[in-house]
Amino acid sequence: MTSSERSTYKAMGHLLRHFVTQDYGFVIEIDEEPVGFVIIVPNLHDLTADLGGRLFPCGIFRFVSRIRDRRFRSGRLDFFGLRQKLHRTVTGSAIILAMVEEMRSRSSKILFDFIELGWGLDDNVGMRRAIETTVARIDKVHRIYEKRLLGATSNT
Repeated sequence: MTSSERSTYKAMGHLLRHFVTQDYGFVIEIDEEPVGFVIIVPNLHDLTADLGGRLFPCGIFRFVSRIRDRRFRSGRLDFFGLRQKLHRTVTGSAIILAMVEEMRSRSSKILFDFIELGWGLDDNVGMRRAIETTVARIDKVHRIYEKRLLGATSNT
């Protein structure tokens, strides 16, 4: 990992510490080497939904107060990773199942109404299978379409 990447992760960690407690994430290790990680990020929209899109002048005080009180109703599984060398291996599959089970056991401490596991790619079969083995269900499907515009130049 380069020093630039390290400083980026450090900055993200510094920002997330205001929202995330130790129950929101963990690292899986094998022989003291990190091989997988999970971080659930609270949904900040829960705290701003009734502010009408305006944080200033008074909404910012309610927003900060709600962050301190941790009044989140939902979260997103934004960071879920496994070392490349463990992809498509039996050990990797076992680690993913252990990570899902650990998330389930921690869910009683977090007290969210739901956690969104979204934004997985349709062709990422390994991740989709892991999510589908839980009690999760597909709620939304987002697709990206491409259409050439008249007069647009091609980059190819």
